[in-house]
Amino acid sequence: MRSETLNKKDSIIIVIPTYGRGSLLNRTLESLSKCVFPSNYLKTIVIENGEKGDAEIVCSKYKNIGCEYQYSAQANKSDALNKALDTIENDIFIIFFDDDIRVSPEVITAYASAFEEYGLDYFYGGPYQVDYELRPEPYYIDFMPVSASGWEKAKNKKLSPIDLIGFNWAAHSSQLKKAGGFDINFGPNSATGATGQEHDMMVRLDNLGINPWYVEDAKVWHYVPKERATFNWLINRKFKAGISAGLKSKSFFTPVMFTRVVLKEVLFLLLNLFTFSKKKLAGSYLNLHFYRGVYHSFKLK
Repeated sequence: MRSETLNKKDSIIIVIPTYGRGSLLNRTLESLSKCVFPSNYLKTIVIENGEKGDAEIVCSKYKNIGCEYQYSAQANKSDALNKALDTIENDIFIIFFDDDIRVSPEVITAYASAFEEYGLDYFYGGPYQVDYELRPEPYYIDFMPVSASGWEKAKNKKLSPIDLIGFNWAAHSSQLKKAGGFDINFGPNSATGATGQEHDMMVRLDNLGINPWYVEDAKVWHYVPKERATFNWLINRKFKAGISAGLKSKSFFTPVMFTRVVLKEVLFLLLNLFTFSKKKLAGSYLNLHFYRGVYHSFKLK
């Protein structure tokens, strides 16, 4: 493990939640072990949630990066993140990765340098690309979420808090606790089925005056298995995105507005039947499943 000295008192901890994906976790930790680490790096916490797999065994292979295994019996990513956060003191800069990414060698020092320069006024995120097991078909690839298509900030574009992604971002522990921790009603294995637990947190941080900051050199690659690159998977993802949007919205999805947009989408779908455009049909069909999720969210409020 190589080291670079940075004069910042706040130590750095990496947190990686994992759920039943030992081989991918190993891939993530292997790439992480090749990084350059600043002198104020402390450790990497791997917190497994739900049924125990082999995450502890995988973690034990990476003592060279100070890999610490934690476990939460409840299968809920947000709850696991909160449990890890509870074990972290208030003067720690936390970098969040998921168990299905590989990282660039300079990602840790890029985050450390950004925090050293800009501090507590921001939370941070970097660009990401995709490692496909099987590339999605052309007629729906443009509708894939950015997590499955890649993203980098365009020049001169203002950064929104939801431009950043949950598998590659960083924030200070004191700010995360000030925001109330992660909402267990959002994210994998949540009771609502809603997605977007990190985006929910980022929006709350932004509302507290803690703004997003783009770290260009903090790049990762997100692994997308073939089962998460199908049209059926995308339908389910749109449905869950609709649940999230409905739960977060306080005024937009009124009964009148909801009925209007759904009828409009049905009309578009019918019109697109005559265009013989598979892509347009796919877009309209996916939008209807998004609004199906919004409707489902009404029952959860």
